[in-house]
Amino acid sequence: MEELIYQKIQEYDSKMENFKISFTDHTLSIDDLISLYRFRNEIARTEDVKKLTQKIHDDFCLIKQQCHENIKFVIARYDGIARMFFFSEDYSKIFSDHQF
Repeated sequence: MEELIYQKIQEYDSKMENFKISFTDHTLSIDDLISLYRFRNEIARTEDVKKLTQKIHDDFCLIKQQCHENIKFVIARYDGIARMFFFSEDYSKIFSDHQF
């Protein structure tokens, strides 16, 4: 599974070469994530956090429109940067990513 994730991330962003991943292989409900990020957006204290939570919320809504019920998160770390990737349940597709 790990090899597939590395391969998909490199296909998604060929500039990422030396990175480490972490993942739990646990599925997360899109509906729960949409509710969670709607709430996180409401309580955000800064405009930057509000923009980020809104973008993530919107990504989840788009994923739901594509008839996906669940997703998986993968965190990739490189050069002091962490990127969170939203994958399909079988890791065959990356829907989007966000950099922290």
